[in-house]
Amino acid sequence: VLLLVIQPAFAALRGRWVCSEPLRPGMGWAMLLALAGLVLIVFDDLSWSPRALIGDALSIASSAAIAVCYVVAKPLRQKIPFPGYMTATYGFAGVITLIVALSLNTPLSGFSDREWWLLALLIVVPTGLGHALMNVALKYVRLFTVNLAVVGEPICAIAIAAVWLGMPLTTTEAIGGVILGLSLFVGFRDERTPDSAPA
Repeated sequence: VLLLVIQPAFAALRGRWVCSEPLRPGMGWAMLLALAGLVLIVFDDLSWSPRALIGDALSIASSAAIAVCYVVAKPLRQKIPFPGYMTATYGFAGVITLIVALSLNTPLSGFSDREWWLLALLIVVPTGLGHALMNVALKYVRLFTVNLAVVGEPICAIAIAAVWLGMPLTTTEAIGGVILGLSLFVGFRDERTPDSAPA
């Protein structure tokens, strides 16, 4: 979760190099606030074990890959209608995922009804709704702003865990969530500033 802040950082740099989007002070403040909030949320769970470090490296790689995906997608979104774009994107991702699952002998059946419902929710909410909305936004806002939105995921996760799963919310998690919300406010507010303003 802490490494989520890497994604908007990658996006800011790639947006500057590839799309000529200016680096702005608000981006830096938003990332610093996001980092502070995420540190508070995951501080008790930090680990330096080899297994944890491998997971961290994979997380950084995936953040970079997602940022690259949005860099490629941004000009395409200006030209390709949204339904066709999402059909091609999700269709290709689905085929690749199926090939990987089959090659690893991952079971694709035999789940309980509850597990099927949870899988369906994963498809509809974070993918069909969340990522789709981010691809809609690509046409209208900076790469940094789209990628900063992922910082809202821990806020949602904490709220769901507290309300739906009954998990206790610690003071540091609550403060971290507030700081994350502030980072989103700063970053989204900066989006409204014209690009001609001094960086």
